[in-house]
Amino acid sequence: SSGINAEYGGPIDGENLQHVMIEIGVRFHGALLDHLMGYQYNVVGAMQLIQDVHKYSATVKRFKDPFVDELFEALNKLCNLLVVPPDQLIEFWNLGSLAHIEHGFLVQFVKLRADYRKNNIQSKLPSFGTHVRA
Repeated sequence: SSGINAEYGGPIDGENLQHVMIEIGVRFHGALLDHLMGYQYNVVGAMQLIQDVHKYSATVKRFKDPFVDELFEALNKLCNLLVVPPDQLIEFWNLGSLAHIEHGFLVQFVKLRADYRKNNIQSKLPSFGTHVRA
């Protein structure tokens, strides 16, 4: 606690508390995303992951920070890429906050699907040039 107080220059309340909560939210999102990238997901596993991420999102909503909320909203949409039927991937690919995510990362995330090779999903993904950026 004294280390945190020293880093933020005083007690953890008011504006300092908000900065700490944002930092926790961003770091939690990064650690969670790094962890998720180490697995492959079948439909059942992806559905469980979506439920878990919804719970994490509900928790970080208490931080009352739009940026952290946006990070977890994008993570929810990423997880949906793991369960959407292959022929509908392009529709989800260009949705809202996913349209702002780097194309190469989206491809890496979709590769986490257990059916990636079996369903030839690579052929169903938009090419780099067709990825919408707003």
